[in-house]
Amino acid sequence: MSEGLLDAGRPRHHFRLRERRRNMGFQRVMGAVCAAVVTALGAAGPSGARPVVVELFTSQGCNACPPADALLGELAARDDVIALALHVDYWDYLGWRDVFGSAANTRRQRSYLRTLGGRTVFTPQLVIDGALALPGARRADVLDEIAIARATPHAAAVALERDPDGMVIRVDGEAQDNPARVLFFVFEPPHVVTPTRGENVGRPLVYHNAVRFWMTLGWWRGGEQVWRAPAPEDARGVAALVQRRDGVIIGAAQRLMNGAAPAVSEVSGAAISAP
Repeated sequence: MSEGLLDAGRPRHHFRLRERRRNMGFQRVMGAVCAAVVTALGAAGPSGARPVVVELFTSQGCNACPPADALLGELAARDDVIALALHVDYWDYLGWRDVFGSAANTRRQRSYLRTLGGRTVFTPQLVIDGALALPGARRADVLDEIAIARATPHAAAVALERDPDGMVIRVDGEAQDNPARVLFFVFEPPHVVTPTRGENVGRPLVYHNAVRFWMTLGWWRGGEQVWRAPAPEDARGVAALVQRRDGVIIGAAQRLMNGAAPAVSEVSGAAISAP
């Protein structure tokens, strides 16, 4: 399966990425330098850096996705990146139902199609801070864009605290002209899935930070606001995002359920009959 299989043309936001880079000048050069430094330092990002939100739209039914899934696993180990794998459901018709796939994730990807432009959804697609989309397996481009995004400050400060009743989400910052949506994500520890049908049949696939569910907590209009959300004990972690109506993320934080590196567990799924 090639990128953008649902449409023969290249998504317009990919061309927008190239045009943006041609006009980036000094910022682009400095971003490349930062990316090289991050690569040299390994998994850890700079201490105190605001997190960059990386959303990977992927599917177990897509044979072009495993390299992007592996890259997301590397990004999930960084302390300056919030890495979320949103498994979509539109490749299930090939015969394998993605065990993490959901219609909600597909709707979220389609919402980026409206805000970022393009003719169709595709996998693997990676969205950075809700502001830029690119093919998810292009490692050098992804690292470069993360370094550039990190230089833009967030307008909202987000804090996640855990108490006996779950998670407390605090958002603070200056008053906003328009309200921004506050989203809460729960994501899985690493899992291995071996599809028995579809394009990845018989291939053990490792997935990191697959989103179990996500929901809207409310709308932030500036100042301090507080919400509550569940904190499942068996999850790898949780994340809270503050996202404008145009898709741009202006605040984010994550909290892992425990500090130790999680063990990789195997998850079984089920083949489905082709229509």
